[in-house]
Amino acid sequence: MLNYLYDKKFIVNDMTIPQMFKLAKDKGGGPQPFVKGGTLVVVHEGQGIRVAINETDTHYATIPLISCAGVVFSSTQVAGLAYLYHAKSGMVPGDAFKEAMAALGNPKLNTVHVIYTFPNKSDAGYLADAKKIIEYGVPEDQLLYAPDLTGSSFGINTKGLLG
Repeated sequence: MLNYLYDKKFIVNDMTIPQMFKLAKDKGGGPQPFVKGGTLVVVHEGQGIRVAINETDTHYATIPLISCAGVVFSSTQVAGLAYLYHAKSGMVPGDAFKEAMAALGNPKLNTVHVIYTFPNKSDAGYLADAKKIIEYGVPEDQLLYAPDLTGSSFGINTKGLLG
């Protein structure tokens, strides 16, 4: 599992999934992504939504994240799609994982990348919940674990930008 430590002094408006993974691999973290503008669609606890990457301006966000996690799924096998899940208490149940994979067109699991982020400090509970995603078959180095998010929301917009 890759760790991503947010540098709370820096926020960026244009971070993509591959960029966040690169920062995690190269530096162990970096700025916090932020999405500015667009029509907001709230994804509530226990819900997920398929996000088509295109030129519209819609921002999908998990709100509020209190003890929950915002989880973004993508695949290098499937261009132009992501899936956002609002993990209640940080848990991604097996059925929710299957739904995310179906929304992405059931890609090979070795092509799936997941960002798992939440506003609290890391603890044994969040670690166990994140590791469930590895148990479902996502390669360990393709799960990005990012605790201590500033604020109470996280998501992705239709331009493929995180925040």
